Amino acid sequence: MIKGITYRHPWAVAVAWLHKDIENRLWHPQSKEGQIGMYLAIHGGGTPVYQYQDEFDDDLEWLLELLSDPQERQGFSAAEEQHWQNFLSTGDTRHWITPGIVAVAQVSAVTRGHRSHWAARNQFNWVLTGTVRLPTPVRPGPGLKKNLWDLDEHTLREVRRQYALGRKAA
Repeated sequence: MIKGITYRHPWAVAVAWLHKDIENRLWHPQSKEGQIGMYLAIHGGGTPVYQYQDEFDDDLEWLLELLSDPQERQGFSAAEEQHWQNFLSTGDTRHWITPGIVAVAQVSAVTRGHRSHWAARNQFNWVLTGTVRLPTPVRPGPGLKKNLWDLDEHTLREVRRQYALGRKAA
């Protein structure tokens, strides 16, 4: 089973490039037709609009502070470290905004109080494993993307194609 889930920026990029291994939600996936073991198509929503700019800036500041410690980047591949260094050298916040499905990960467990630095207290911590970054983001069909959502046939086919390419590249 694969379901789409939409992230506010910069979190989709954090899953795809920065080893964000926890998704925090106020609800258990089973309450929205999901299940442990399902795959998630990690979707970066639209570009932040002015009313959400402060939230984006706060999230990005937290992310930058966390990853400024080289210890937090120990598991980075050369490509991931290069992604990080490119951002630091340019300071371009657009680097953290990638609309479309950017990765696929499996929900291997759901806990509360996970030890990962990505885990939020008092929320369900969905443990993401086997994350595969898609070489080219996939734009899903039109429509509101809220909670867990089903991929239309065209989007599913393209995500599977990009997933296979991403696995080969890894």
